[in-house]
Amino acid sequence: DYTFEGAAAAGTQGVLPANIALGRTVLAKYVKVSFKFGKAPWETDGKTNWEFIGMTEFGVSSTVPAAGYTNLSNADQVSANKAFTTLGDGKTALDDASKKFSDAQVVLFQNKVCTTPNVFPKVELVLAYATPKTIDTIVLGFYHEYSSMIGLPKDNKVSISYSNDHA
Repeated sequence: DYTFEGAAAAGTQGVLPANIALGRTVLAKYVKVSFKFGKAPWETDGKTNWEFIGMTEFGVSSTVPAAGYTNLSNADQVSANKAFTTLGDGKTALDDASKKFSDAQVVLFQNKVCTTPNVFPKVELVLAYATPKTIDTIVLGFYHEYSSMIGLPKDNKVSISYSNDHA
């Protein structure tokens, strides 16, 4: 597990880059990132969790385009608002200067069970390359907008795994 810095706080919104150094160089064709939804900071009843997590980037660098993405999240608990093509375009800034979640760069993952007590769904995405790539850093971008219930992964933690087969 990897932890990144930052917080979704009242009155804030925008992109939080979370570049994860693996601490070694690996050769991989597939990279998986997973993270959970967490409790909303204003939660007092034990039932309210972040409704959305937004992503703007998931890749190994801004110059290595992905062949595709696969969403392995439980569809009964998590849904995405659009295709994942913008996650691998190497573009970390938002198109819209107002920094709203409707920006073309933001993929929103919705927590469909956000009012169920103590249920924290997991988002699981697999990034695929046509051939194995040399990787030492995972490039992530998370969008947060507190007033719209768009938060960051639970405890700012993400899990990263990689392989050369899709198993």
